[in-house]
Amino acid sequence: LLLSHAANAGQTCVTNSNGLWSESSTWISCNGSIPLVTDSVTVNHEVIFDVVAEIESLFITASGDFDVAAGNHEITVLNGGIDFSLIEVELLGNLIISAEGNNIKFGVTSGSGNLTKQGGGDVEFTSVNTMTGELTLVEGTLSNSNNSENIFPSVSNITIATGAVANLGSSTSDIFKLSNNQVLQGNGEVTSFVILGSGSSVSPGSDIGVMTLDGFEMEAGSTLNIEINGNTVGTE
Repeated sequence: LLLSHAANAGQTCVTNSNGLWSESSTWISCNGSIPLVTDSVTVNHEVIFDVVAEIESLFITASGDFDVAAGNHEITVLNGGIDFSLIEVELLGNLIISAEGNNIKFGVTSGSGNLTKQGGGDVEFTSVNTMTGELTLVEGTLSNSNNSENIFPSVSNITIATGAVANLGSSTSDIFKLSNNQVLQGNGEVTSFVILGSGSSVSPGSDIGVMTLDGFEMEAGSTLNIEINGNTVGTE
């Protein structure tokens, strides 16, 4: 693990262990302190993240891993227009990414933890992911720069909240095809053509609500869950 320009007082922190972020013994040249607030971090091997941290810029190299330990954790990306790149991510716990005005790029994302995106910035996924937890877009945008028509084939629930925008479709066909047992729900907008594969479903709203799709098609065995009662759309 190599961290550059990444500590409380601007010192460089270097360690040759793959310890937990929250263990002061991991940071052998940081005078025993844990770098919770940093300017920039470059990881060449592996870091196991298990604390709340504010980071302005983080880049995981192709040979590195970003592991989220069991439990609930949050990263706040400080606003400043600096990109946040994670080449390989393993979610052993739940992770909240909070960012305003930043672009966050994810590579292959695996593990059973849930991933939640907050803030007005954009999160881009470049690979097909094997994560099995839930994906929630609370604010901002989510985009797919891969040519796969489903970059989250093992995610059971994908939630797009009010005001959030997701372009989940293939970078070549702009089609997002839900796989068996997948649920797309929420009150947000999906700017892709959505195909409901067999065993999948779309549920507008968290309970009652409206979801905006750029067209959709239902295959045999798929389900559209809608609630109809009253004269005003999305209220009853």
